[in-house]
Amino acid sequence: MRRCKQTGRDYLLCDYNRDGDSYRSPWSNQFDPPLDEATPGGVSAGGGNDGAGEGAVPGERVRRMEVKANEAFDVYRDLYYEGGASSVYLWNLDDGFAGVVLLKKGGLIPPPPLDNAAG
Repeated sequence: MRRCKQTGRDYLLCDYNRDGDSYRSPWSNQFDPPLDEATPGGVSAGGGNDGAGEGAVPGERVRRMEVKANEAFDVYRDLYYEGGASSVYLWNLDDGFAGVVLLKKGGLIPPPPLDNAAG
């Protein structure tokens, strides 16, 4: 599990959001640590489809579905598990898209400590 630096929300790590040592947050669509190049929908410069991984981020339409799916499963996770984390990752295929839904009960990353020195 990792915390998104842009949104502060936890997300789950798996092979479907990994590129080398970087993982893509479903909340911000950004890799941590950042990649040199990410290609929309996993389509390489030569037009080939890399699917998940290899810097692949979903195209605009699939990304909109991914955002909605993350919102829906976040509500489901909170109601059913009363905590934990969920992540939905979608990626483009030549003839559509594919995806994975991840749910984890409990074990969230604790928030960073407050800096009481300033005050």
